[in-house]
Amino acid sequence: MNTTGLPNFTRPNIRDEVYEVLKESILDKQFALGERLNLSELEEQMGISRTPLKEALNRLALEGLVEIQPRKGTFVVDPTSCDIAESFDVRRVLEVYAVEMALQRMTESRLNQMRDLVTALRRVTEFEDWDYHEYVALDYKLHRLIMEIAGNKRLKDIWEQVNVHVEMAHTRFGRLEKGIDLTQKGHEEILRAFESKDLALLQQTISNHIDRTKQSVLQDLKQREA
Repeated sequence: MNTTGLPNFTRPNIRDEVYEVLKESILDKQFALGERLNLSELEEQMGISRTPLKEALNRLALEGLVEIQPRKGTFVVDPTSCDIAESFDVRRVLEVYAVEMALQRMTESRLNQMRDLVTALRRVTEFEDWDYHEYVALDYKLHRLIMEIAGNKRLKDIWEQVNVHVEMAHTRFGRLEKGIDLTQKGHEEILRAFESKDLALLQQTISNHIDRTKQSVLQDLKQREA
C-alpha cells in the first residue's frame, strides 16, 4: 500500500475530509483492488485517531468502495462485472427520472452551465494526447449538474452512492478513446433535447447514453479479465 501521497490532518472534526481523501485515493488507484488497508499506517500518515478513520471507512463501506470484514480487516472492494452492470442500470433509472424534474426547473443560466460543460468536453478531445481522466471528471460534472437541477436532495444522494461503482469502473477499467465520438455525440444530444424541451426524446437520449457507456466499460472489463 502506497500512502506517501496522503495529507496529514491536524484539525478536529475531519471525518469528511478523511472520507474524501480515501475515496479519491481508491478511485485514483493508490490502493489496489482487494487490498487490505493498514489502518495503523493510515492513522500515522494522516495524523489522525482511529475514530474519524473508522467513521470514514464506514461511510465508504456503505457506498460499496470498501468491505469491512470482522476479525479480518478492511479491504478495497473489487467490483464484479455484475456489480458494475447493476450500478449502471440503477443510475439509468435515476437519471431518466431526474431529467424530467430538471426539465421542469431548467433556467437559461443552468442551460448555459450545461453548454459550457459540453463545450469543455468537446475541447478536451481536440488534442491528440487528450486527458482521459479530465474527460471523465467533466462527464461526472455534467451528470451531477443534471441531478442538482432536478432539485431533489435525496435523489441526488442516492445517485452519488450508486455512481461510486460507475466512477471506479471509468477510472480503473474504462478506455473511452475507442468510443469517444459516440460518447461526445451523446452529450450533444442530451443538451439539444434539453434545449428543445422534448421530454420523451430527453429520456430516451439519456437512457441510450448511459447504456452505451455501460456496454463499453463492461467490454473493457471483459478484455482485462481475459
